[in-house]
Amino acid sequence: MNVRVRTGLASEAGDWDMGFHHHDDYEVSAVFHGTGMFQCQGTTIPLSPGSLVLIPPNVPHRYWATAPIRFGIIQAGPLSQRLVDEFYRLTKRHESNVLRLSRHDIALYESMFQNWLYVASRVNRNNQAMLETWLQLFFVFLADQSKSQDVPITMEDAAEYIRSHLSEELRMADLATRLGMAESTFRRLFKTYYQMSPKQYQQKCRLEEAKWLLRSTKESMSQIAETIGFASLHSFSAWFQRVENAAPTEWRTLQQSGVVSHCAQPEEEHLLDAHVVDR
Repeated sequence: MNVRVRTGLASEAGDWDMGFHHHDDYEVSAVFHGTGMFQCQGTTIPLSPGSLVLIPPNVPHRYWATAPIRFGIIQAGPLSQRLVDEFYRLTKRHESNVLRLSRHDIALYESMFQNWLYVASRVNRNNQAMLETWLQLFFVFLADQSKSQDVPITMEDAAEYIRSHLSEELRMADLATRLGMAESTFRRLFKTYYQMSPKQYQQKCRLEEAKWLLRSTKESMSQIAETIGFASLHSFSAWFQRVENAAPTEWRTLQQSGVVSHCAQPEEEHLLDAHVVDR
């Protein structure tokens, strides 16, 4: 069974209306810019940057724009059972679904999509291993990063603020005030939608950023420590050692040399309970 993939970027004017249609493929469409509407199975849902539309085969649906809109489209089929299972982690069988990616994640997805288009234009499209690997990458990324479309924009804004201010001390009262809600309400809602507290989310983002800087740049350990909010190199090194079971210098050497680290994976609670000291 050979998978057939149709993919591309579409830019449409504000008066565009695709009308109802259906196809035999599994569809994943992500809105990168602009706004529009999606209608399917008696439900109409607004689309904005970060909206992610999942449509199983032979489900009638309709798109139209409410302003100039740009989105990335993947239509693929028939799929292996493994890829079908990955797709249905994102939606129920025979039902469409609209999810949401954060501003950070939709930018990352768009970058992945652009790279995919470049690769697909240069590699024989009959290369089934390549096609299936990319599809699985998209499905796994979306299953891990997407949220329900009804996540309040205030919670997305809070998460984005935390990611963008890793070098700063996180004060719950100040963040709740920015969002116009009581601190207790903010804490409860954030944990409902992200399954962790704001402080735990900040630590998760700090670790991701530290790994990126260690792996992809030549910045010094002191610079990295300062960038993600540690007041001293010692506190950063001790924290990284605790959550990754490897010193940051050792971890960087292994990553940049292409050697796979055999350090034990950190237990999640160690990461989530980590504290930034000397602040």
